[in-house]
Amino acid sequence: MIISMIMKKENSKSANLSEDIFSSLPTTNKQSIRRGKTDVCIDAGTFIETDIDHIDWSEGITHIGHDAFAHCGNLESVIIPDTVTQLGERAFIECLSLRAISFSKSMSEIPLGCCAECLVLETITIPPTIRSIGYDAFVKCISLQTVTIPEGVISIGEGAFSYCDKLSTISLPASVKVIGEDVFYSCDALQEIIVPKGCKEKFVEMLPDWQEQIKEEE
Repeated sequence: MIISMIMKKENSKSANLSEDIFSSLPTTNKQSIRRGKTDVCIDAGTFIETDIDHIDWSEGITHIGHDAFAHCGNLESVIIPDTVTQLGERAFIECLSLRAISFSKSMSEIPLGCCAECLVLETITIPPTIRSIGYDAFVKCISLQTVTIPEGVISIGEGAFSYCDKLSTISLPASVKVIGEDVFYSCDALQEIIVPKGCKEKFVEMLPDWQEQIKEEE
């Protein structure tokens, strides 16, 4: 079923996905939603700086553009549906009330700056379909304490978890082959980087400044 998104009405704080978008969407915003034969794209900046506090997803959304939900200060939780295959850069940057986000199982990349500066973000759920985590994806997410990167992730970009002040434990899979510079820069609370048995030497080579924190799982 092909669906679309309707902008927040005056008395609503929900980004609502519905069939009647083009009859109710303001004329100036109609170009923000593009309908194809088999997909629906939310264009860049569609909901930037709006006061929505949740998103009522439905089946059919496949692409979410750059900055689509950036600076949505009241948005508290996001579960990206598994129909979504591509997520644009900085899609949820500086959503200051965002506490939890779960990524689509159809995505292969968490893009640059995806959740940067989401100051109260505590929970991120990354599916095993993800192959790369982009530059500064979670920079300055100062409430993150524990993160599990699933098997399947190959690369983690520069500064991806930098300035995560409360990050104390992160688990990395054997599949990781590339870790960018300063990935944990200024993560002063980081005590454990847990890696699979037999992989410690590999991760020490990639993270020489963190060799004391790298521990093989029991």
